[in-house]
Amino acid sequence: MKLSLNWIKDFVDLKDIDHDDLANRLTMSVAEVEGVEVKGKNISNVVIGKILDIQAHPSSEKLSIVQVDDGQVISQTVCAAPNLILNSLVPFARTGGSLVNVAKIKEAKFNRIASNGILCSAAELGYRRIIQA
Repeated sequence: MKLSLNWIKDFVDLKDIDHDDLANRLTMSVAEVEGVEVKGKNISNVVIGKILDIQAHPSSEKLSIVQVDDGQVISQTVCAAPNLILNSLVPFARTGGSLVNVAKIKEAKFNRIASNGILCSAAELGYRRIIQA
C-alpha cells in the first residue's frame, strides 16, 4: 500500500522529520516501509503558464508554435501536443529548468523556429499516465 506524505501531514505534524526518519519510525512502530518515493525531486523551474496563442508550424504538420505567459515573461515554445487549448493553464518548464528525463532545458530550434521552454505532460513531470477502462 502507498501512503501520501501530504495525507499523513493532515493528521501529524512532520515539519522536523525527514523522509528517512519517518520511514524508520513507521517501520519500528506500525508496519514495514519498503521504500520512499519522492516525486519531483529532479524537477525545477516549472510554473503554471497560460497559452496565449497557438499557430501552426510553417514547415511541420505535427508541430505548433505556442506563446506562453508564465507570470514573468511571455515565451515562445514549439510543441507537438495535439490537445492544446487557447487560454488554458498548463505546466510550463522554463529554460534553465529540469524535468524527470531532461537534465537541463535549453533554448532549441525546431525547423528554424526558436523554442524556449517546454509545455509539460504528466510523464515529463514524473507521473505515469492513468488509463481508465
